[in-house]
Amino acid sequence: MNILISNDDGVFAPGILAAKQAVEDLANVCVVAPDKNNSSVGRRLTLFKHLEINQCELEDGSPAYSVSGSPADCVVVGADYVMDAKPDLVISGINQGVNISCDITSSGTVCAAFEAVSLGIPAIAASLFMDPKTSYKQDENGNWHMEYDFTLAKKVLHDIVSKIIDDGFPDDVDLFN
Repeated sequence: MNILISNDDGVFAPGILAAKQAVEDLANVCVVAPDKNNSSVGRRLTLFKHLEINQCELEDGSPAYSVSGSPADCVVVGADYVMDAKPDLVISGINQGVNISCDITSSGTVCAAFEAVSLGIPAIAASLFMDPKTSYKQDENGNWHMEYDFTLAKKVLHDIVSKIIDDGFPDDVDLFN
């Protein structure tokens, strides 16, 4: 199986590395994501400017590609230009924040998955809810930052993809959010 992973938080976001690590034992994985944060851009496609594609290295040393466009652009570029064969599955995420209700229409994470489905590729949009009461930590200098724990999200994503490999998507379903 060939899996394309993208997101809206940017190629160096911790969630994309977590998504790759969650499924790299199950399939051939290719990471193609925006060169910078593209949260809440919806399904925007770049039509009137050239996209820049650069090979880069994730924190774990594995290769990835950054694209100077939207998450939807990254799915098109990854599926049609970077990967040798059309992916069997697109995973968008793991997003740093939840994408539910009205958020899904503006979410770059979910809309990257929508773009995959429009290309005939089933997709998963994976997001991580973070409780602000427990996720914010203060460092030794008094600066506050969000601390992410992708452990459970990685396990759930791994289990879902494993189930898809074994059984396929349910009838008339092509996207999980």
